[in-house]
Amino acid sequence: MRMKRRSFIAGWVPGVLLLAPMSVAALGVVPRLGRYAMLAFNPNTFRVGAFELVSATSYRGNGGREGTYRFDGSTIAWLSGPHRDEGYLGEFTTTRDGKTHRITLMRRAGPGTREILIGTNSVD
Repeated sequence: MRMKRRSFIAGWVPGVLLLAPMSVAALGVVPRLGRYAMLAFNPNTFRVGAFELVSATSYRGNGGREGTYRFDGSTIAWLSGPHRDEGYLGEFTTTRDGKTHRITLMRRAGPGTREILIGTNSVD
């Protein structure tokens, strides 16, 4: 079992120390521009391709098709392009003290099932 590493925001109220989990939104972190290797989330994980964040509002999917997106705190709305056409929702997180940026793409794949793809971009 792997434990998740979390950061905390500390606050001070006279006589009480407050700790709350720190989100990427609280840190002001935005998804890093560049190529994200995409993996399927299933028991036999395998690489299924890649996509690239080209600017703060545009991306390029598999096959070079382009689209636009909007980042809002920790969610990504695919406004046009292949991720929108395929019905994906996006969630942004970081791991390894910000070295790895992770975008999780999720969509319904049928009654009671979901497809999850994970895109990662690491600095090392």
